Amino acid sequence: MLKKLFKYEWKSVSTLLLIVHGALLVYALIGRIGYQIYFSKFLSDSSNTVMGITTMFYVVVYVFGIMAVLLMTMLYLAIHIQKSFFSDEGYLTHTLPVSPTQLLLSKIFIYWVWTILDLIFVAASIAILLVNKETWPAIVYGFREMWHTLTSLSGLSDILNNIVYLLSLCIEFFIFSTGLLIFAVCLGSQFKTHKVMGSVLSFFGIIILCNIVDLIITSITLPGGFGTVMMITRAGERVTNYSYIIETLWYLAAGIFFFLLWKQIYLVKKTEPGVE
Repeated sequence: MLKKLFKYEWKSVSTLLLIVHGALLVYALIGRIGYQIYFSKFLSDSSNTVMGITTMFYVVVYVFGIMAVLLMTMLYLAIHIQKSFFSDEGYLTHTLPVSPTQLLLSKIFIYWVWTILDLIFVAASIAILLVNKETWPAIVYGFREMWHTLTSLSGLSDILNNIVYLLSLCIEFFIFSTGLLIFAVCLGSQFKTHKVMGSVLSFFGIIILCNIVDLIITSITLPGGFGTVMMITRAGERVTNYSYIIETLWYLAAGIFFFLLWKQIYLVKKTEPGVE
């Protein structure tokens, strides 16, 4: 059943998102073609000036376009979740012979997949725009340096620190951020009117609260003051930054808490008169 839910969710949200992300690739391709034309012909000084202004305008629109695509994906999926669970359109959702956990997982999987696809599409658009025979050596050099840095780690402490760092990123995205989004949608659904606006306000309000908690954790646990690195140097001695580890545990606990509260709010909403 979970596989069928995933397929249904994918079909219901992906058409618009594929069009939007495809438009980003087309826009990058237009820039690439313009780039090739510009450098393949000799242009006068006046033409160079016009091309410079055009290029600046193109880059500004491109950067804002990337930001808009990333933001739109998150908002579109969040609104879809809100409508599926807490609106009149979601009436059939409550009648499906599946558990609330299965319903939520199907939507979370779609959110994770499209967040990853966001990064892939953005990377592909940048590659279309910038990768050529002139820039390719610099790109290869950058990846080689990155690989050299990763493979040159020495000592169990450095390796464990980087493993914890990568694990914390996964926890922050897959558990905390996703749980926060779902929980904000739930809180917004409790508003009598303007439920979408309520979800947005709830989202940013919880973010502010969580940042305050992060600041308190850091100020209490970090040796020597504030910071966010795994290891710090104090009087020439490398000491473990336990603040980062505690923050990771905080993100894990908060994410699980958000999911548990979502389930309770959903069950209460489902049993309200006129919903069953």
